[in-house]
This record gives sequence, C-alpha cells and structure tokens, in this order.
Amino acid sequence: MRRFLVPLLLLASFAAVAKDPPPFDPAGDPAQQAAAFLKGSKLEALNGAKRVAISQFRVEFMVENSGKASSSSSAGWTSSSSEITLVGVSDEMRQAITDQLYDRLVQELTDAGVEVVPYETLSADANYKSMERIFKRTQEPVGMQAGKSVFVSPHGMPYYMTNDDKHIGLGAALGGFSTVQPQNIEPRIAESLQATILRATMSVKFADVKKSGGMFRLGSAVDTKEALAWVPEQTQFLFVTPDSGKARVTLEKTILMPNDVLTLQETTTKGEKAVQAAANVITGLFAGGGRSSATYDAVANPEAYQSSLIQYGGALESALMAIVKPTLAGTPGE
Repeated sequence: MRRFLVPLLLLASFAAVAKDPPPFDPAGDPAQQAAAFLKGSKLEALNGAKRVAISQFRVEFMVENSGKASSSSSAGWTSSSSEITLVGVSDEMRQAITDQLYDRLVQELTDAGVEVVPYETLSADANYKSMERIFKRTQEPVGMQAGKSVFVSPHGMPYYMTNDDKHIGLGAALGGFSTVQPQNIEPRIAESLQATILRATMSVKFADVKKSGGMFRLGSAVDTKEALAWVPEQTQFLFVTPDSGKARVTLEKTILMPNDVLTLQETTTKGEKAVQAAANVITGLFAGGGRSSATYDAVANPEAYQSSLIQYGGALESALMAIVKPTLAGTPGE
C-alpha cells in the first residue's frame, strides 16, 4: 500500500492547487479571449488576403444527448442509460440565431477591410455548383456519436458535411457517403473566384453526459446535467487560399454560457418534476445486477437561449477576428 500512497498524495496536492480556466467574458477584450480560448495554425497563409468567399457558415445545434454505461464484477452485472432532449427551441429561432451570427461575421470582416464575396457570385461558380449533390437545406436531425444535432445555414444557403466532421454517427456517415469531396473542391473555388474560402462551423451543446463503470466495478452510472456551451474542436474556422494554402482557427476550450437558460425535467415518470438548473441527475446502479434508465428534457427559456447564443457567439467571432485580422487586409484608412 505504501508504494501507491505517495503518488496519490501528489495527485491530491496537484488537484488542490490546480485552477479552472478563466470564464469567457463576452464583454472582455477580444484579443485576451482569443489568447485564452482559441488556437490558430498556419495563419501566415492569410497574409494580404483582401477578398473572402464564405463557402459554408453553419451552426450545429445539439438537440439530443445520451449515454450508456455498464459494469461487471463478482457482485453482478449492471447497465445504466440516460437520454436528454432539448425542448423549447423552434426551427425559426435556430434560423434567426444563425442569420444574426453570419451577418455579424460578415460585418466584422468588412470592418477589417476585407471584401466579402456575395453568395450570388459564389453560387454561380461551377466548382461550387459541382457540390450540389451533398448540399442540405433542411433542419433534419443528424445522428452523431453522442446523440443528434440540427445543422443550420444562414439566409437559405446550403450546408454540407466534410472530412472534419469526425463526431458524426456511423449511420449518418454511411448514409451520406458521396464521391464529392469538399476539401478537394474548395481550393478550386478559391482559385476560380480569386478569393480566400472560409468554411465556418460553430457548435453548441446543451448538456453534459458522463459515464462510469467497467470491468471489476460494483456499479455503473450516467451523470447527466444541463450545460449550454460552445463546443471546442467542433467549433472551427478553416481558410483556404487561391494558392491552396490553409489556415485554421479552432476553439480549444469550452465556452460556458449562463446556467439559468435551461431547466432539467425528468420525463421517466408520469409527473414532470423540474429540478434545480445547476443540479446533476445521476442514473445508476451501485450494487447487484440489473438495468436502470432515465429520460430528461432540458427545457429552454427561448429568449434567454437566443440572447445567450448571439451574445457569446458574437464575442467568439470577435475573438476570431482578433487572431486573423493582423494578417488580413488592414482596416480602411490604415
């Protein structure tokens, strides 16, 4: 036992002094927020870029989340599962949020002295039109590895899946398989339009689902809680230049939004019971064998949901511009 005591004490001391990353401040300095939450790579590819065509701008709204866990030991076998669904957010609201975030980004680019190619010009390009087979224009839920998401593009523009969508579910990936490969076509669009292509994805979740269990464990559990946040890695901005250069800005840390936007309600019983917004709901079996499952609704306050996404999403876009602006065209008059 003594051999393991020191490492455990060291880990405990490290945990005691470890600090959580600072919260994202939507009213804070964009450059400071960018330094804390974003990562840029190969930004030198953007040197002197004065013309940008947004081939894709989409917001991924997670609408269902689920988790399963199991355990096996001499005490028996257990299985736990939990499902949570976002309710109270309409298609019209998702569209309005996406439209506003797109318009804001276009304005940010314009203010930085960048010409944004009109979508009408982009949509007339033969290379862009060659992707028509993979274009999607409806808010149909898409199966993901952890649940389901709805993708929305602004002002009637289509969206499409790419090789960066590594979190898509196997069924959706196989069902959407195509020989059309956007990553091979986007450089040709950039060359044809003599504009840097921007492909933007902003991904927002509404819940956290954490699982525990495994071999030689006495029980399994699924910890479910509401958590409105912009999702790291999945939120990213890819730039492709006319000479096939690529630059990328990725969200590295979760951006949490106010926790009073959602209320958790259990739906496994006939009577719905609202619980505290910050409370965790644990579904699990901790002894013996058997199954346990639960379902929940995360009920959104529509106005608060919309305002939070626009406020924090807009601040995220400002942080993006703080990273790329030094290598893009200067602001007018500079």
